[in-house]
Amino acid sequence: ALKKMKQPALEGVASHSQFADLPWKEWISKGLATGAIATAAGYILFPSESVSVGGIQLPSAAGIGLGVAGGSVVGDLTHQFIFPYIPHDAKYDKAEAAVVSIAASGLGSYAAGRLLIGDAPFLPLAGVGAGAYIAGDYTWHHFINKAEGGFML
Repeated sequence: ALKKMKQPALEGVASHSQFADLPWKEWISKGLATGAIATAAGYILFPSESVSVGGIQLPSAAGIGLGVAGGSVVGDLTHQFIFPYIPHDAKYDKAEAAVVSIAASGLGSYAAGRLLIGDAPFLPLAGVGAGAYIAGDYTWHHFINKAEGGFML
């Protein structure tokens, strides 16, 4: 019988199976939950603001939600692809991932606010992003992820 030999991986190049094995469903569903929460908070902060994007009138709150959702996914990708190359103590992995994701969501919110609203205040927008990430992460772990007691995915 022929033995199937493992193919050597190219150094520094991810294979298709490595990308398929990533927790995309978690990252995207957590990003959607985070973005939805940020959108709701954006409507409270900027109830009547809107902007035209490509001829489509978009509420500024929805743009802020998209920025926060993007920041959430960027934080997860950073933890997956950049942290392994930075020497650090493994016992801080979860704390580092949380700080980076919270900061990325806050910056995503601020960047979207600056693009959509213009002269937007940093702290309220970054606070919306950071708070939405914390609430979205809690929502994902406690209500969405079946493996952790949630009921959806």
